[in-house]
Amino acid sequence: MFTNFDDIFGEDPKAELNLPDRYIDFISSHLPEGLKYIADENGNCTINSQGKNIKIGGIKFLPNEEQKSILGDVYSVNDILSYSYNSQQKIEIVLVEDGYIILNGKKVSIDRLEYNPINPITIMKGKFYLIPRKLEEHFSLELSDGNYRRKLSISRVPNNSINIIKFQSKKNEPLIINYTFNREIRKMKMNLSFNLNFVKKIKDIVEIVRIYNAFIDGKGYINDHLIKVNRDYKAGNKYDEKNILFWEKLLMIEKVIDVEFIPSKENIKYEEMLEVEELYQSLVKKRPFKDKNKINSLSGKWDFKKKEDIKACIGKPLFFRFEATYSTSILNCNIKLPALLMIFNSKLSKIEKQGNDTKMVLEDENDSLKGYTSIMCFKNKDELRIYEKKENDGIQLFKDAKSASEYLNEH
Repeated sequence: MFTNFDDIFGEDPKAELNLPDRYIDFISSHLPEGLKYIADENGNCTINSQGKNIKIGGIKFLPNEEQKSILGDVYSVNDILSYSYNSQQKIEIVLVEDGYIILNGKKVSIDRLEYNPINPITIMKGKFYLIPRKLEEHFSLELSDGNYRRKLSISRVPNNSINIIKFQSKKNEPLIINYTFNREIRKMKMNLSFNLNFVKKIKDIVEIVRIYNAFIDGKGYINDHLIKVNRDYKAGNKYDEKNILFWEKLLMIEKVIDVEFIPSKENIKYEEMLEVEELYQSLVKKRPFKDKNKINSLSGKWDFKKKEDIKACIGKPLFFRFEATYSTSILNCNIKLPALLMIFNSKLSKIEKQGNDTKMVLEDENDSLKGYTSIMCFKNKDELRIYEKKENDGIQLFKDAKSASEYLNEH
């Protein structure tokens, strides 16, 4: 017994809610060796093994029918403890001697397993249970295809088994991994999936589908270790390569012109794919493309000094080259870029005055030489100027340009 209550608890009456270490040490001295009470903020004291092994006796386990179907007819205490922790299920306990349990070889009253010296807790007589501690394993894994890398946060999750432990990454993430490990036979089974509805950036899509396809091909890495695929492995469907190329092209365009496209949850329209190809060919491959739209007329302040000059041009093939602005909208991102434009296989049909402007009407050069326009976009006007200065046989390059659909079919 203590002789001086205030000497232990102090003068502040609020100390009653926060048990001093000296008091905890005192009440713990009556416990078996290696055990100690831990008090929470309400003064509730619970026995703790301080990270060391604790031997429990004087009890019998009563698993329910579902639990017995996993444990079998013959099982050890370790099986019970592993199963309870792994499945996160409580298991009923009965006491061999009513009111007592054996902890580390010493008989302890169940009233002392948990109590509050300030506001005493009464343990109701009846059923007792083995309650497992919460699963606490949290770590990260890095998945890779050898090029792109993706870190996933992994947690251990309940699994109705003794030896098979289960792990999974966070839900509502675009790339998901879950796997089981059989501790008895040292064998792992893994499942990898993705959901592009959760992506936020084009970069996410490219990383995820490339890594996913690599694992299906047996070329995926976890923490830089190649994951070998067993012969009986059943692979899922790979993500379409053409679709991957589309997202990769968008990613490269983002880097060139410093924009960020917002991934669409809807199917990409073919017309939008063509516009992406046009930008990709111009900005990344440095190649012009043949415009799908045909130019039939040009309006501007053309300087024809004499009527004879006008008449001399009509009916003759002409080559046009000028700067323009390329405008488009891709994934709700509006883009305007300086461009160099050239018109081939066209002749001047007629000239019309439109106020202060002059309109030149164009037609095909002949039945076999149909008019067309080639365009090349640039990041900015400075790059356009640099290209024009370095250009050697630029006209031929524009003349040989292909349409976006033709470039797509090259893959």
